[in-house]
Amino acid sequence: MAVEFVGSALLSASLQVAFDRLASVEVVDYFQGRKFNDKLLKKLNITLLSINAVIDDAEQKQIRNQHVKVWLDAVKDAVFEAEDLLDEIDIQVTQCKLEAESQSSPNKVWNYFNASTNSFGKEIESKMQEVLENLEYLSSKKDILGLKEASTSSGFSVRSGSQVSRKLPTTSLLGETVLYGRDVDKQIILNWLKSHTDNEKQFSVVSIVGMGGMGKTLLAQHIYNDSKMEDEFDVKAWVCISDEFDVFKITRAILEGINGAIDDSRDLNMIGGYCMEASLLERIEPIVSNIYLERMNIVGCPNMNIPIHSCYNFLVGLYIWSSCDSLTTFPLDLFPQLKELQFRACNNLEMISQEKTHNLKLLQISNCPKFVSFPRGGFNAPELVLCQFFKLENLKSLPECMHILLPSMYHLFVIDCPQLELLSDGGLPSNLKQLFLRNCSKLLASMKCALAAATSLSILYIGEVDMEFFPDLGLLPHSLSSLSITWCPNLKKLNYFGLCHLSTLTRLYLSSCPLLECLPEEGLPKSISTLQIWGDCPLLKHRFRKPNGEDWEKIRHIQCIIIDSDIIT
Repeated sequence: MAVEFVGSALLSASLQVAFDRLASVEVVDYFQGRKFNDKLLKKLNITLLSINAVIDDAEQKQIRNQHVKVWLDAVKDAVFEAEDLLDEIDIQVTQCKLEAESQSSPNKVWNYFNASTNSFGKEIESKMQEVLENLEYLSSKKDILGLKEASTSSGFSVRSGSQVSRKLPTTSLLGETVLYGRDVDKQIILNWLKSHTDNEKQFSVVSIVGMGGMGKTLLAQHIYNDSKMEDEFDVKAWVCISDEFDVFKITRAILEGINGAIDDSRDLNMIGGYCMEASLLERIEPIVSNIYLERMNIVGCPNMNIPIHSCYNFLVGLYIWSSCDSLTTFPLDLFPQLKELQFRACNNLEMISQEKTHNLKLLQISNCPKFVSFPRGGFNAPELVLCQFFKLENLKSLPECMHILLPSMYHLFVIDCPQLELLSDGGLPSNLKQLFLRNCSKLLASMKCALAAATSLSILYIGEVDMEFFPDLGLLPHSLSSLSITWCPNLKKLNYFGLCHLSTLTRLYLSSCPLLECLPEEGLPKSISTLQIWGDCPLLKHRFRKPNGEDWEKIRHIQCIIIDSDIIT
């Protein structure tokens, strides 16, 4: 499935970025000097941790529970807003420190910072309060929705000293006795497992992939417990491989699964030796020998180089954070199996080079001030599902020919790229479903025709755009189901004629638009079932309070109306 990992990548990656922002030197330095803000920071951290604890459960339940899906969508919007706020602080502190470098003493530098950020601090404090209230409200609803926390424990990643979250190990016991809509998939896999090859020692793998909650584990459980498996195989075992990479533990788990008994061996040479036939060990050896490094995190290593004379065909995930200062051009062709690629704070990275087609599925580039271009002629990655471009201050153009070369891209996030203004001929990816634009006024102004032609687009987020009137006639595609407009301080009017054709629009979210006086006189599209007004929207809130608000009659038909933390209907 094309969206193999997007279910967790979108929100989990953003939560991780938010936690990293909270721990950054710049953010901590800023909050330490402001007692009220310091309390806000701690509350924000605790609230994000509370939400993060139930994200895995929510992602699984959203498939069957529409209320959980609405909650998860709201969480995504709120987390993105929190992430952007923290990054604003990071940027401001860094800029102030650089401008004050000429000062002769640390005290003067700090005094300069305090003087230059007074108005900025008030604005951030106001925004932070809004975001925190939103997140606290969402966090308070997790118990009502029946969301459960996932257990965590310490473990290894390639990055030393890190901690990774781990889900509870799965078992072969059937979670549900009935498997809906997977009969064909089950039969295909059973036929494949029962097929024989001339080489009895040939080692093969079948992967079941998809978004969280799609029933991958349940499908595997039903196949494992099928009576046909008993007839076909002398030995079978269910083994759950954790996030921790340990060949000894994996080998022992496989043998314990086959034997049905605990193995207390402490040495890889001895494990199972007294209770396993040589033929079975032979059949397990290819599994163990084929376990190798697939994902690498390079964090905080500015002097590290990536040798360009090697081919890293074993890596499927590469994450470079604040490292490899000598890297100006990333040679993608040296990583032919790469599925996930992430750059963050790579100070000298300028471009990605590519000559061959790649099967990349996730691309994230953030806080890379010198990044300016993608491969000439376009970024050829037909399986790419998710792209995130964050704080690329010199990037002026998105990849060329996206509508042809990126047919699988479902999610595109462009945040704090103020110079980005050029959209290649052909427009947006043909199957794009979610578009998130923040502080990209030039880009939005250049994509009128492209947006209207994005007939697969269902979710659109617009934030921090300098406009008084939105949307223009013909700007938005008919396919939209969710529209969010946030932090647009100059927005005064919503244009009915830019909205009335949106017959599939079910959710409208308005936040921090202080000059927005009212909704269109003609009303909103009749398809809207959820309307949420949040934060600094005083004029709207006054007019739409139930039951005496001046314009309450315009929206009373809407099934779910939320104003701040109050559920009106």
